[in-house]
Amino acid sequence: MIKTDGYYRSKKYLSRDIHAGHLFENHMYTYYVFKENSNKYLMYISEENGLRKQDIERELTVSKSTYQFHDKNTLITNLDPSKSYCKDTVFKILSADTIEKNGEQYHFHPWPNEE
Repeated sequence: MIKTDGYYRSKKYLSRDIHAGHLFENHMYTYYVFKENSNKYLMYISEENGLRKQDIERELTVSKSTYQFHDKNTLITNLDPSKSYCKDTVFKILSADTIEKNGEQYHFHPWPNEE
């Protein structure tokens, strides 16, 4: 199974984008947050090396993205099942702390204690 009291984060990667002939390069992370007792999840891309729970909770509540377990080692996600162009993405569950998509591993990080 997966954990829902935090987020799964990719390794830092270089993102390149061209706007108006200018090359922009940023180091980014991809996050996956799964809602407990629901089938909703959120994919989030950011330059930040971590997420804050309160910043994500509202987005996760209104998210149309869903997840389901195919079996105990396979997780299937879909950004918006109501759209025909949104295809399923398959993750291997390597452990409760690590999921993998297309050879890219995402490691679990619990929500930080916030005051």
